[in-house]
Amino acid sequence: MDAAELIIAVGNEKGWFTSTAEATDRASAWKQGLLKRLRTVLSDLREIDHPVRFDFNSSNPEMIQGDCYPNTADSLELVRCKEARSHADRYRDEVRLLTATDFEAICRGILSLIGCQNPMLTPASGDQGIDVFGEFAMRGRLDRTYLLGGPDSMMNFWIMGQAKHYTGEIGPDQIREFIGAQDLARRGIGYDNGEALAALNAKPYQAVHLFFLTTGKITRGAWILAKRTGMIVFDEERISALLADHEVATDSNVFFPEGLREWVRANS
Repeated sequence: MDAAELIIAVGNEKGWFTSTAEATDRASAWKQGLLKRLRTVLSDLREIDHPVRFDFNSSNPEMIQGDCYPNTADSLELVRCKEARSHADRYRDEVRLLTATDFEAICRGILSLIGCQNPMLTPASGDQGIDVFGEFAMRGRLDRTYLLGGPDSMMNFWIMGQAKHYTGEIGPDQIREFIGAQDLARRGIGYDNGEALAALNAKPYQAVHLFFLTTGKITRGAWILAKRTGMIVFDEERISALLADHEVATDSNVFFPEGLREWVRANS
């Protein structure tokens, strides 16, 4: 859709214009400003590798299209990825219906999807601010497979995650709290004698990645703080996109809500 056409369509829906002539004039005047704003939004989202909802047509930079719209230059693999990602909104809608306990199960499932071996959920009480964790084995994952043993077998790292099933805003305070929680966890400091995190055996200088997973709205300050600390934040968009990419509940390009619920139960 041309940017001017988009302005007219949205404006008519919102009641911005009183006539066709006014809509056309306004669209012509606002078009370049809209394109500039959209380019900035797209650049900001891609800088943090965040899923996007739109893109510019490769042949006409003033034409706006959905991010999963297949272009003629796309490889078959990319087209297939776009088909899978196109169901992201369906996953998001289902995630919003789940309970806090179900959401923690989704977080455990996400660690499994990316290749974490046997991720674990902590008890509902006494979790010390860590809801899910697991070790990621690197053996056989480097450019070369060392059949007789090599550095890959010594490069394992841990993932520690916090799940926030939340409808409000997530600000910098929650990011700082998670940083403090993981620091205490790594030092083995807790009020339950370490029982909840007994299986978390991260060595003092072993790499640990922090996953902050939430259904809440991430504020700009929280995004900035997370990026500067190296924390990986999963909001609804990232969670939904990842589930869609892995086709957790999609078969033959058809989404099955019950399939997602079964997957959640399996990770509970």
